[in-house]
Amino acid sequence: MFNTRKSEPDFFQFISRRQFLRGAMAASAWAATGCVSNPATGQSSLILMSKEDEIKIDRQQFPHQLSEDYGKSNDSELAAYVTQVGQKIAAVTHRPDMPYNFNVLDAAYVNAYAFPGGSIGITRAILCQMEDEATLGALIGHELGHVNARHQARKHAQNQMVNLALQVMVEVAKAKKGKQGALAAAMLGRFGRDTLLAKYSRDNEREADALALEYCAKANINPKGALSLMEVLMKLHTEKPGVMDLLYSTHPMSEERYQNAALGVVQKYKGLEGLERNRERYMDKTSRLRKIKPVVDQLTVADMLLEREKFMDAEALFKDAIKKLPNDYFALLRMSNCQMVLNNSSNAQSFAEQAMKAKPGEAQAYHALAMAQMHHKNFEGAYASFTQYEKLLSGNLNTIFYKGICADKAGDPRRAVGEYAYYLKYDSTSERAALVAKRLKQLGF
Repeated sequence: MFNTRKSEPDFFQFISRRQFLRGAMAASAWAATGCVSNPATGQSSLILMSKEDEIKIDRQQFPHQLSEDYGKSNDSELAAYVTQVGQKIAAVTHRPDMPYNFNVLDAAYVNAYAFPGGSIGITRAILCQMEDEATLGALIGHELGHVNARHQARKHAQNQMVNLALQVMVEVAKAKKGKQGALAAAMLGRFGRDTLLAKYSRDNEREADALALEYCAKANINPKGALSLMEVLMKLHTEKPGVMDLLYSTHPMSEERYQNAALGVVQKYKGLEGLERNRERYMDKTSRLRKIKPVVDQLTVADMLLEREKFMDAEALFKDAIKKLPNDYFALLRMSNCQMVLNNSSNAQSFAEQAMKAKPGEAQAYHALAMAQMHHKNFEGAYASFTQYEKLLSGNLNTIFYKGICADKAGDPRRAVGEYAYYLKYDSTSERAALVAKRLKQLGF
C-alpha cells in the first residue's frame, strides 16, 4: 500500500477532496449491489461474483494451474484416497453442492490451494510431510474453508471496487498538469498494484482455520490434526529455510494461528481429541509416495535453489534425482528449465522430450520443448510444439505471441500476421502489444 506518512506528498494536494469523494462514491454505489450473506459466517459480505461465475472461472483457470504444477500424480491409489477424504469433509461444509474435486499434484514444492469453484490442489511434497489422516483432513478442511467463506470472490469484489475508484481518480490525476498530476497517477497505480497482488489476509486464514476445525469435527475427523499440520509446516520452515516460501506467500503462518487452533480444540471441540487419527491407513495409502520421499525432498530443495538462481547447485541435485527416478516428470521438466537458463538449449530440449514420454498428454512439456527449440533457432519445430501445447491446453496468450514470433522468424509472414492479429484481439495495451502492432505495420498491416 502507498504510505500516507508526512514524508510522502499529500494525496489531496493533487486531487481535491470533492473529486476523491466522487470516485469513492462511484465505487461504493457499485459495491452496494453486491453485498450478500456469506454462507460460512452468515455475515454480509461484498461479493460481486455468483456461484456460476465462481465455477466458470475455476473451469477456465484451474487446468492452467494444474499444468503449471506438473499435472496430476500417476499414483491412482493415492489420488483416490485423497479424493475420498476430501469428499467426506466436503459433504459437511456450508456449500456441499459445489463441484468439488481433489487433485494430487506432481509438483515437488510444498503447497496446497483452492480455486473458487471447488478445485483443490495438493502437492505430493506436502503429503510427504504428514503422517496421519487427521492432518490431511485439516489441510483439506482449511482449503474447503476458503471456498465456503468465498474468500476468492470477496477479494475479486474488493479488487473490482478499487479498480473502479482508480479509473475515476486516475483520469482526474491525468487532467492535472505538470509533475504533480503525474506523481498522483503514479501513486494511484502503485496502490492498485499492491491491492491486486494481495494474497489471503490473516483474517481469511483465521476464518479458514476455524472452518477446518468445524468441518473435521462434523466429519468425525480428529480436530487435533490442525495442530499437527501447523507444527509440521512451522518445523519445516525452521529446518529448511526457503522451502515454505510459496505456501507462506499465500497462507501467512503465525503463532497466533496455532494458539487459536489449540484453543478451539480444547474449548469448542473438547471430547473429540480421542478420535482415531488413522495413521496406519494414511501410511498404507501413501506407501508409494513415501518410498520416494527422500528424492521428493531433494527435488524440493533443488526447485528452491533454481528459483533463487543458484543454477549449478540446482542442476547437480536435479541430475542426481533423475538418476534415482528417471521418469519423474517434475524432475525432467525442471532440469529442462535449468538447462535453458544455463544456455544449454540442446540439453533442455532433450529433457523436455523425456518429460513428454514420462507423462503423455500433459501440456507443459510441449511448452518447454518449444522454448528450447526457439532458443536453438528451430522455429518451425517450435511452432509445431506450441501448436500441440494449444491443442492440449488452449487459452495461453503467451503461446499465441510466441507462435507469431516463430512464424515470423521462419519466414512465413502470412502465418505471423494471423497470430499477431489474434494476439491483439486480447491484448492491445501492454508493452508486448505495442511491439506486435509495430511489427504488423512493418509487415504491411
